[in-house]
Amino acid sequence: MRDTLTIIGLFLLAYAFRSCQPVRLRRLGTLLYVVATITMILLITDSYFIAALGALAWLAFPLLPIALQTKNLRLPIRNKLTEEDLPSMKHFPGAELAIRQLEAYEFEPCSKLHWEGAPSNQHLLVFWNPHLRLSATITLCIHRHVTYSYFSLISRTNDGQTFRTTNFHRPTTLMLPPEQHLSQLKSPCCGIRDALDRHRKSLQDHQITICELRIPCPESINKELIQDKDNVIEHNLKQGIITAVDHQHSKYSWRGQLFLWRQSLKDLLRIC
Repeated sequence: MRDTLTIIGLFLLAYAFRSCQPVRLRRLGTLLYVVATITMILLITDSYFIAALGALAWLAFPLLPIALQTKNLRLPIRNKLTEEDLPSMKHFPGAELAIRQLEAYEFEPCSKLHWEGAPSNQHLLVFWNPHLRLSATITLCIHRHVTYSYFSLISRTNDGQTFRTTNFHRPTTLMLPPEQHLSQLKSPCCGIRDALDRHRKSLQDHQITICELRIPCPESINKELIQDKDNVIEHNLKQGIITAVDHQHSKYSWRGQLFLWRQSLKDLLRIC
């Protein structure tokens, strides 16, 4: 009875730490889940080998929901942006703050767009700043009645490279082609100033000077955003991450599901 209460107490303590905001406490909660699992299996089987397998099962567990969620998921092979009014901004408080910060850095709005055929309902608010040679997007997402937003800063070089810095901190769900470089801020709470500093550092790390950056053109930004997505889809088709279902749609292959599993482990190790 005492051992049972100890295990229950460990699981409850792990749940409590996982519910905390600080990252260190959440990591401690994850560790306690593993310790509680090993302790429980040891008491039942008295086998360290089986207990180790039980701990490893925590790593394999995401494979099942990934397989179920991607089974009927279809991704558009060719993406399309259309002019469309934005949803009510009251559901996206982070977006309102990002707009104010972009305007403070003299970014000018140029279009309001909607991704057609995306798995989630995505709207874009596009900005540009010719002096910084930057374009910026604020993405508003509505997915299964859950709303969230994030922003991205984008630079394009004369030789076709794209540098993007975003406060969307989760791992990507598709592989990026070699000419696209992504820098992610550690927290969605980071602001435009943090993103600008990180973006400049990313350019410096790749030895890119401001003279090598193209000045964005408001009339062509939309086409460039579409081309970026199309290039990602084409790259993942070549890599076998996704496979074509028909001329318009693709789906994740078994290799793609393993890629998503590896990405979920990266996410777990980073925020757990």
